[in-house]
Amino acid sequence: MVCDACLPDGPMSAVQMFNYIRHRYGDMRTYFLRDRDIIVIPVYDGMDEDVDTIRELAVRKGLNCSTVSAAWPEYLSSDILSSEDACDFLVISEIKGKYVQVY
Repeated sequence: MVCDACLPDGPMSAVQMFNYIRHRYGDMRTYFLRDRDIIVIPVYDGMDEDVDTIRELAVRKGLNCSTVSAAWPEYLSSDILSSEDACDFLVISEIKGKYVQVY
C-alpha cells in the first residue's frame, strides 16, 4: 500500500494519480481513459469519505475534479456505463492550458 508521505512533491499527472489510486484503494473500481487522459471512478453509497480524500488530493496535486452524472454518456465511455450501475462518477483530469506567468 502506498502512503501519502511517499507521494512526490508538486503536481501529479493523471497517470500518476491513477496509479496511486489503484495502489492505495485496491478494491475501488477505477478507469483510465487514455484517449482523453481522464480518470473515472464510479461513486457508490458508502464511498463518500474515500471520494472526498481522493478529490482533495487531486486538487492539491494540480488536477481538475468533477462529479458527472451517468446521464452524460457522451462524456463517459459507454463501456464503463454498461458495466457499472452507479449514478455518479468522479472524473479527474489534468488542467489543460494552464496559465504561465511571464517575467
